[in-house]
Amino acid sequence: VLRERAHQSPHGAAKPMSGNFAPVADSATDDEVQPEEGKEYSVFFAGRPQNFVDVSSPIDCYPDDMWAQAAEYFDSLGEDEMALPGGRYACAQVLMSRRLPFLAGRSLGEVCHIVQVAVSQRRILGYLEGSMVPFGRSVDCIKEQCAVWQQPVSVSKGGQDMRLATWEEARICLWEILSSESCDGLPGAVTLSNVKRLFRSRYGLELSETVLGHSRLLELLQDHRFSDICHVEMQGKGQVVVQEVPPCTSYAECWSGIPMASPWAMGA
Repeated sequence: VLRERAHQSPHGAAKPMSGNFAPVADSATDDEVQPEEGKEYSVFFAGRPQNFVDVSSPIDCYPDDMWAQAAEYFDSLGEDEMALPGGRYACAQVLMSRRLPFLAGRSLGEVCHIVQVAVSQRRILGYLEGSMVPFGRSVDCIKEQCAVWQQPVSVSKGGQDMRLATWEEARICLWEILSSESCDGLPGAVTLSNVKRLFRSRYGLELSETVLGHSRLLELLQDHRFSDICHVEMQGKGQVVVQEVPPCTSYAECWSGIPMASPWAMGA
Protein backbone atom coordinates (compact mmCIF):
# COMPACT_ATOMS: atom_id res chain seq x y z
CA VAL A 1 0.00 0.00 0.00
CA LEU A 2 1.45 3.34 -1.04
CA ARG A 3 0.62 6.72 0.46
CA GLU A 4 -0.97 8.88 -2.19
CA ARG A 5 1.33 11.83 -2.86
CA ALA A 6 -0.69 13.69 -5.44
CA HIS A 7 -4.37 14.34 -6.13
CA GLN A 8 -6.10 12.76 -9.10
CA SER A 9 -6.25 14.98 -12.18
CA PRO A 10 -9.62 15.87 -13.81
CA HIS A 11 -8.86 13.40 -16.60
CA GLY A 12 -8.38 10.52 -14.19
CA ALA A 13 -4.63 10.20 -14.68
CA ALA A 14 -2.55 10.04 -11.53
CA LYS A 15 -0.17 12.94 -11.05
CA PRO A 16 3.47 11.95 -10.45
CA MET A 17 4.29 10.81 -6.88
CA SER A 18 7.44 12.09 -5.26
CA GLY A 19 10.40 9.86 -4.53
CA ASN A 20 10.84 6.35 -5.91
CA PHE A 21 7.09 5.91 -6.62
CA ALA A 22 7.00 8.54 -9.40
CA PRO A 23 7.79 6.09 -12.26
CA VAL A 24 5.13 3.70 -10.97
CA ALA A 25 2.46 6.37 -10.89
CA ASP A 26 3.41 7.73 -14.33
CA SER A 27 3.17 4.37 -16.08
CA ALA A 28 0.31 2.73 -14.16
CA THR A 29 -3.19 2.44 -15.59
CA ASP A 30 -6.41 2.98 -13.64
CA ASP A 31 -6.68 -0.77 -13.10
CA GLU A 32 -3.18 -0.93 -11.55
CA VAL A 33 -3.55 1.95 -9.06
CA GLN A 34 -6.62 1.74 -6.87
CA PRO A 35 -7.64 4.01 -3.96
CA GLU A 36 -7.91 2.56 -0.47
CA GLU A 37 -9.19 4.04 2.81
CA GLY A 38 -8.13 7.58 3.64
CA LYS A 39 -5.23 8.68 1.46
CA GLU A 40 -3.87 5.21 0.81
CA TYR A 41 -3.46 3.67 -2.64
CA SER A 42 -2.71 0.11 -3.74
CA VAL A 43 -0.49 -0.62 -6.74
CA PHE A 44 -0.82 -3.98 -8.49
CA PHE A 45 1.42 -5.74 -10.99
CA ALA A 46 0.05 -5.50 -14.52
CA GLY A 47 -1.25 -8.74 -16.00
CA ARG A 48 -1.09 -10.71 -12.75
CA PRO A 49 -3.98 -11.99 -10.62
CA GLN A 50 -4.80 -9.70 -7.72
CA ASN A 51 -4.63 -12.43 -5.11
CA PHE A 52 -2.67 -10.69 -2.38
CA VAL A 53 -3.46 -11.65 1.20
CA ASP A 54 -4.99 -8.88 3.32
CA VAL A 55 -2.85 -9.33 6.42
CA SER A 56 -5.11 -6.99 8.42
CA SER A 57 -8.31 -8.88 7.63
CA PRO A 58 -10.30 -9.97 10.71
CA ILE A 59 -11.54 -13.06 8.86
CA ASP A 60 -10.11 -16.30 10.27
CA CYS A 61 -10.12 -18.68 7.30
CA TYR A 62 -7.79 -21.32 8.75
CA PRO A 63 -8.79 -24.79 10.02
CA ASP A 64 -9.08 -25.52 13.73
CA ASP A 65 -6.53 -28.32 13.55
CA MET A 66 -3.91 -25.85 12.28
CA TRP A 67 -4.63 -23.57 15.25
CA ALA A 68 -4.43 -26.53 17.64
CA GLN A 69 -1.00 -27.44 16.28
CA ALA A 70 0.11 -23.81 16.45
CA ALA A 71 -1.02 -23.46 20.08
CA GLU A 72 0.77 -26.68 21.03
CA TYR A 73 3.96 -25.53 19.31
CA PHE A 74 4.11 -22.09 20.91
CA ASP A 75 3.26 -23.46 24.36
CA SER A 76 6.18 -25.89 24.06
CA LEU A 77 8.82 -23.23 23.34
CA GLY A 78 11.61 -22.80 25.85
CA GLU A 79 12.93 -19.52 27.23
CA ASP A 80 15.67 -19.26 24.58
CA GLU A 81 13.36 -19.56 21.59
CA MET A 82 10.00 -18.17 22.65
CA ALA A 83 10.81 -14.49 21.93
CA LEU A 84 10.01 -13.70 18.30
CA PRO A 85 10.39 -10.38 16.45
CA GLY A 86 7.64 -7.97 17.45
CA GLY A 87 6.81 -6.99 13.87
CA ARG A 88 4.25 -9.09 12.04
CA TYR A 89 6.37 -9.43 8.88
CA ALA A 90 9.64 -10.21 10.69
CA CYS A 91 7.87 -12.72 12.93
CA ALA A 92 6.38 -14.48 9.91
CA GLN A 93 9.81 -14.71 8.29
CA VAL A 94 11.29 -16.40 11.38
CA LEU A 95 8.40 -18.85 11.60
CA MET A 96 8.75 -19.79 7.93
CA SER A 97 12.49 -20.34 8.39
CA ARG A 98 11.68 -22.94 11.07
CA ARG A 99 9.76 -25.03 8.50
CA LEU A 100 6.90 -25.76 10.87
CA PRO A 101 4.53 -28.53 9.69
CA PHE A 102 1.36 -26.54 10.40
CA LEU A 103 2.63 -23.75 8.10
CA ALA A 104 3.63 -26.04 5.26
CA GLY A 105 2.51 -24.72 1.88
CA ARG A 106 1.62 -21.29 3.23
CA SER A 107 2.86 -18.12 1.54
CA LEU A 108 4.63 -15.38 3.46
CA GLY A 109 1.49 -13.26 3.19
CA GLU A 110 -0.62 -16.04 4.70
CA VAL A 111 1.81 -16.50 7.58
CA CYS A 112 1.71 -12.73 8.23
CA HIS A 113 -2.08 -13.00 8.43
CA ILE A 114 -1.87 -16.06 10.68
CA VAL A 115 0.35 -14.09 13.06
CA GLN A 116 -2.17 -11.25 13.03
CA VAL A 117 -5.10 -13.55 13.83
CA ALA A 118 -3.06 -15.40 16.47
CA VAL A 119 -2.57 -12.10 18.30
CA SER A 120 -5.87 -10.32 17.72
CA GLN A 121 -8.38 -13.19 17.94
CA ARG A 122 -6.96 -16.58 18.88
CA ARG A 123 -4.89 -15.33 21.85
CA ILE A 124 -2.11 -17.72 20.93
CA LEU A 125 0.52 -14.98 20.67
CA GLY A 126 1.00 -11.71 22.52
CA TYR A 127 3.59 -9.05 23.25
CA LEU A 128 6.18 -8.66 25.96
CA GLU A 129 8.82 -5.92 25.98
CA GLY A 130 8.66 -5.45 22.22
CA SER A 131 8.81 -9.15 21.33
CA MET A 132 6.14 -11.56 20.17
CA VAL A 133 5.75 -14.37 22.71
CA PRO A 134 3.29 -17.18 23.54
CA PHE A 135 0.17 -15.57 24.97
CA GLY A 136 0.70 -17.16 28.38
CA ARG A 137 3.93 -15.15 28.70
CA SER A 138 2.51 -11.91 27.29
CA VAL A 139 1.82 -8.68 29.14
CA ASP A 140 -1.90 -9.03 28.32
CA CYS A 141 -2.04 -12.39 30.10
CA ILE A 142 -0.10 -11.01 33.06
CA LYS A 143 -2.47 -8.04 33.30
CA GLU A 144 -5.52 -10.31 33.16
CA GLN A 145 -4.19 -12.34 36.07
CA CYS A 146 -3.38 -9.18 38.03
CA ALA A 147 -6.87 -7.83 37.35
CA VAL A 148 -8.46 -10.97 38.81
CA TRP A 149 -6.48 -10.49 42.02
CA GLN A 150 -6.70 -6.68 41.82
CA GLN A 151 -2.94 -6.32 42.04
CA PRO A 152 -0.66 -3.84 40.20
CA VAL A 153 1.44 -5.12 37.33
CA SER A 154 4.51 -3.11 38.33
CA VAL A 155 5.59 0.13 39.97
CA SER A 156 5.10 3.39 38.09
CA LYS A 157 7.52 4.57 35.43
CA GLY A 158 10.51 6.63 36.47
CA GLY A 159 11.69 4.34 39.26
CA GLN A 160 9.61 6.03 41.98
CA ASP A 161 6.81 4.33 43.84
CA MET A 162 3.49 6.14 43.66
CA ARG A 163 0.42 5.50 45.70
CA LEU A 164 -2.26 3.59 43.80
CA ALA A 165 -5.48 5.48 43.16
CA THR A 166 -8.64 4.13 44.80
CA TRP A 167 -12.00 4.14 43.04
CA GLU A 168 -12.98 7.31 44.89
CA GLU A 169 -9.75 9.08 43.93
CA ALA A 170 -9.90 7.84 40.35
CA ARG A 171 -13.38 9.27 39.87
CA ILE A 172 -12.62 12.63 41.51
CA CYS A 173 -9.27 13.12 39.77
CA LEU A 174 -10.59 12.19 36.34
CA TRP A 175 -13.53 14.59 36.77
CA GLU A 176 -11.12 17.39 37.72
CA ILE A 177 -8.80 16.61 34.77
CA LEU A 178 -11.65 16.71 32.29
CA SER A 179 -13.16 19.85 33.85
CA SER A 180 -9.82 21.64 33.53
CA GLU A 181 -9.86 20.88 29.78
CA SER A 182 -13.36 22.29 29.31
CA CYS A 183 -13.60 25.41 27.15
CA ASP A 184 -16.48 27.63 25.98
CA GLY A 185 -19.05 25.44 27.67
CA LEU A 186 -17.93 22.31 25.84
CA PRO A 187 -17.13 19.08 27.73
CA GLY A 188 -13.47 18.59 28.53
CA ALA A 189 -11.49 15.89 26.73
CA VAL A 190 -8.05 14.29 26.91
CA THR A 191 -6.44 11.58 24.83
CA LEU A 192 -6.61 8.13 26.35
CA SER A 193 -2.82 7.80 26.21
CA ASN A 194 -2.39 10.87 28.45
CA VAL A 195 -4.70 9.85 31.30
CA LYS A 196 -2.13 7.98 33.39
CA ARG A 197 0.50 10.67 32.86
CA LEU A 198 -1.89 13.35 34.13
CA PHE A 199 -2.69 11.30 37.24
CA ARG A 200 1.04 11.09 37.99
CA SER A 201 1.97 14.71 37.23
CA ARG A 202 -1.02 16.39 38.89
CA TYR A 203 -1.82 14.12 41.81
CA GLY A 204 1.19 11.87 42.36
CA LEU A 205 -1.11 8.87 41.89
CA GLU A 206 -0.75 5.77 39.78
CA LEU A 207 -3.98 4.85 37.98
CA SER A 208 -3.70 1.06 37.81
CA GLU A 209 -6.44 -0.61 35.82
CA THR A 210 -5.55 -4.03 37.22
CA VAL A 211 -5.91 -2.84 40.83
CA LEU A 212 -9.40 -1.66 39.91
CA GLY A 213 -10.26 -5.01 38.31
CA HIS A 214 -9.58 -4.47 34.59
CA SER A 215 -6.80 -5.60 32.27
CA ARG A 216 -6.95 -2.54 29.97
CA LEU A 217 -7.30 1.18 30.65
CA LEU A 218 -10.01 1.44 27.99
CA GLU A 219 -12.09 -1.20 29.76
CA LEU A 220 -11.60 0.58 33.09
CA LEU A 221 -12.92 3.88 31.73
CA GLN A 222 -15.89 2.05 30.23
CA ASP A 223 -16.79 0.60 33.64
CA HIS A 224 -20.27 1.66 34.79
CA ARG A 225 -18.67 3.42 37.74
CA PHE A 226 -17.23 5.96 35.29
CA SER A 227 -20.41 6.25 33.19
CA ASP A 228 -21.44 9.53 34.87
CA ILE A 229 -17.93 10.96 34.54
CA CYS A 230 -16.81 10.20 30.99
CA HIS A 231 -17.07 8.13 27.86
CA VAL A 232 -14.45 7.13 25.30
CA GLU A 233 -14.82 7.87 21.60
CA MET A 234 -12.70 7.77 18.46
CA GLN A 235 -11.53 11.12 17.15
CA GLY A 236 -9.42 10.86 14.04
CA LYS A 237 -7.09 7.92 14.58
CA GLY A 238 -6.99 8.13 18.37
CA GLN A 239 -9.20 7.40 21.36
CA VAL A 240 -10.29 10.36 23.46
CA VAL A 241 -11.81 10.47 26.95
CA VAL A 242 -14.70 12.95 26.90
CA GLN A 243 -16.44 14.48 29.91
CA GLU A 244 -19.91 13.04 30.33
CA VAL A 245 -21.44 15.73 32.54
CA PRO A 246 -21.55 19.49 31.83
CA PRO A 247 -18.87 21.58 33.54
CA CYS A 248 -19.93 22.48 37.11
CA THR A 249 -18.66 24.93 39.67
CA SER A 250 -17.60 22.14 42.01
CA TYR A 251 -17.34 18.38 42.18
CA ALA A 252 -20.07 18.28 44.86
CA GLU A 253 -22.48 20.12 42.55
CA CYS A 254 -22.08 17.56 39.81
CA TRP A 255 -22.13 14.77 42.38
CA SER A 256 -25.46 15.83 43.84
CA GLY A 257 -27.47 14.51 40.92
CA ILE A 258 -25.85 11.06 40.82
CA PRO A 259 -25.77 9.69 44.39
CA MET A 260 -26.12 6.01 43.42
CA ALA A 261 -23.03 6.18 41.19
CA SER A 262 -20.87 7.16 44.14
CA PRO A 263 -18.03 4.74 44.91
CA TRP A 264 -18.91 5.07 48.62
CA ALA A 265 -22.51 3.96 47.94
CA MET A 266 -21.28 0.95 45.99
CA GLY A 267 -18.65 0.03 48.54
CA ALA A 268 -15.93 0.13 45.89
